[in-house]
Amino acid sequence: MVYEKRRAELYGPLREEGIFTWDWMYGEEYALADIHQITAQEHEELAKATECLGRVFARTASVVCRGSSKLLAELGIPKEAWQAVRRFVWDDVPTVIGRFDFAQTPKGWKMLELNSDTPTGIVERRCRMASQWDNILNFLLYLAVTLPLLGFGMLVFLFTTPYKEYALIREGADTSDPQKQGAAKAAAHDLGGKIIGLSIVLASAIYHSVNLFDLVIWGIVAIVFQVLVFYLFELVTPFRVISEIPKGNVAVGLFASRLSIATGLLMAALISY
Repeated sequence: MVYEKRRAELYGPLREEGIFTWDWMYGEEYALADIHQITAQEHEELAKATECLGRVFARTASVVCRGSSKLLAELGIPKEAWQAVRRFVWDDVPTVIGRFDFAQTPKGWKMLELNSDTPTGIVERRCRMASQWDNILNFLLYLAVTLPLLGFGMLVFLFTTPYKEYALIREGADTSDPQKQGAAKAAAHDLGGKIIGLSIVLASAIYHSVNLFDLVIWGIVAIVFQVLVFYLFELVTPFRVISEIPKGNVAVGLFASRLSIATGLLMAALISY
């Protein structure tokens, strides 16, 4: 009777004031009025289970938040809720406060649910301004990774072609020679197309990636594929691309740039989880 009395003294006033009204649910005791002691082994098991499930939840939440409209529709999420679903708390911690509910069974611990909205009476909330600062910080972090990736891609494109794009462009601007002017235009189209194609892939990677490391991986893949497509183009054409552009063949430069953009679009669409 001592426990029942303590329980009534604890939860009675809270229930009457409407602060906490679910100490009993479905005719059973839901909230304890005393400490439930567990062994050190049980504590270790619960800690490990919570850590593993937390990683699964964080990964899943990140994928869903960055998911396409098609994914959200397939999950049965109403269109009106998509904007709310895509709001981030933190990249690696998708909830401010949460609690895994476990049940002890003959086969071990079983997770019943992740309660991340109002765990045991604590209402989950965040300051709007804090959330906005998190978004700004997230923007700056991704920008700090994306711009070096774009610069690195440009360097790779410059070093993997036998002609010097910047030299051709500079010479074409300082001469009236039609061939050099054509070479400058062809080189500008070729290099510009690669940069646009890479930017398209990076934009898709920013949207789909679950973290900065993911973004770096996709960026490197995009750079490699742009180089491979250029040399594949060189192999399948009846002319030498690497010699036609320095000769001032603008048509070849235009075709190469469009091919790079098409490659970027296809790669951007192929990025999925």
